[in-house]
Amino acid sequence: MRLRFRPTVLLDLADLWIDSWRPHRFGIDHVHRARAMTPHRGFLVLFWHQTTLMVAGTHRDLRATAMVSRSGDGTMLAEFLRRRGITAARGSKSRGGAAASLNLLHRMRAGLVGASSIDGPRGPFKQPQAGIIDLARRAGVPIVPVACRGSREVAVRAAWDRVRIPLPRAHVAICYGAPILLPPEEPDAADHAARRHHLAAVLHGLEREAADRTGQPFRDPVAADIAWMDAR
Repeated sequence: MRLRFRPTVLLDLADLWIDSWRPHRFGIDHVHRARAMTPHRGFLVLFWHQTTLMVAGTHRDLRATAMVSRSGDGTMLAEFLRRRGITAARGSKSRGGAAASLNLLHRMRAGLVGASSIDGPRGPFKQPQAGIIDLARRAGVPIVPVACRGSREVAVRAAWDRVRIPLPRAHVAICYGAPILLPPEEPDAADHAARRHHLAAVLHGLEREAADRTGQPFRDPVAADIAWMDAR
């Protein structure tokens, strides 16, 4: 006999699981700096897709809007985010992406916080996408990079993003980077590449810090991991 659970039951269990985590924030002053960098106080939080659950689960107080795909999995994620105090701007590269981006842009210009994985929604793994980075430039808001690790966690190797899930009562290190305000001018191909290089390096550094703070191993990115940036 195959057991079936209603989505609400799974979401209730997820809430209990996440609420047992013990978050520790490092570099929170960078968030305060980002708010003060523009008159409207909006900014964009960027992170690896691998840490979506950790970021969403520990930022109920941020009152953010997140980019979420229109897939079936995206519908479940949108409901999960709503429970965590995060609204969803639905869309993807293939379905409604432009509308979702415009929605997020307007909300950030209105002083709200945007949140998105930098390599999502379907990868490639840990390869920053130029579009979401440039959205911050067009909105005129700073980027706040963030990385997370759990003191006890599992990684789902079968998933494209190798999602990390902290175990119940795990300590979660949340490390924020210095805010980045991009020039307003339209970037050329070299500028796009340089910004992707820079954001990848910053997020790798923050991930190393989070790993050190939680006693987790960290694998340094090697040439094979970042060759894609030089090939595009």
